[in-house]
Amino acid sequence: GNSQLILGFLGGNDAHFGDIARACVYQPAPGPWGLPYDEDPNGEGECKKNLQISRAFITDKGDEGLEAKFKTALDKIIAFKQGSGQIQDRFDLYISSYVEFFDATTDACDDWTFARWFSVGSPKLVKPLRAEMNDLVQQYNAVQAAVIAGYPSPLGLGLNYYVHYIPISDVFQNHRFCEEGHSFEDQWTSSDVWIWNLQWNDGDTGGPDQPPGAPPGPFPVMSLDTLNTSRTDLDNQVFTDPTAQVQSGFGWTARPFHPKPLGHQNIKATYIDTFKHDEVPGVINIDSAPPSPITSI
Repeated sequence: GNSQLILGFLGGNDAHFGDIARACVYQPAPGPWGLPYDEDPNGEGECKKNLQISRAFITDKGDEGLEAKFKTALDKIIAFKQGSGQIQDRFDLYISSYVEFFDATTDACDDWTFARWFSVGSPKLVKPLRAEMNDLVQQYNAVQAAVIAGYPSPLGLGLNYYVHYIPISDVFQNHRFCEEGHSFEDQWTSSDVWIWNLQWNDGDTGGPDQPPGAPPGPFPVMSLDTLNTSRTDLDNQVFTDPTAQVQSGFGWTARPFHPKPLGHQNIKATYIDTFKHDEVPGVINIDSAPPSPITSI
């Protein structure tokens, strides 16, 4: 096709967010994962190692860092849209921010773990871990926002081509993990939490017990990243053995730390409001769109 508008997220897997979820939050079999965050003053466990790898990538100013790779990705998209059969009078490329995962200030989560029946550890969601994971998202968002702010729009080539940034993290205020007033079970089942946790089905209330009907595991969790050299054989298997992928129920193990339907619905409203503000051609009022049937998670 010949698109006039593209909207997307770029690069979260390269920033090892999936590795961090595995090593710091779920610690699935077979491991070993080493010491959990709050028991690892020397940074020897996989959790703190992956946090450091992520931070190094995000802050790297060289060719292999987030800034350079993100700009290269934008350049390739814009170059493609200037090619034969792709030129439009106006083209808008929107990049969405990522969402901070936690309320990092509440007390209850300090004693909670999101480990499941096939986890080999039970890492606690202590405030410093939550704050550091949120900070990585903030830093990641800041790098992308800065690249876009310095990107030439329009390009000065006689084309109305624009690159935009949409911050959406505030949309999830009061709807993250570990919010005040939410119970342990709410972290899995509440429609007021707009981020998926690791659950076998919508009725799975979390905790270490195996839900009825769920396979015993182990499973690859958040395995869509590609750069981690410490990925397990099981993680690698899911990419090479389609049968194993089906047997593992890979969809439900890959969705943790991604928005639930209500999260997507509210993100959509933000996107449409932004398009209307920017006077993107052809964008209709959200009230004119087909009604959404979403009423719960």
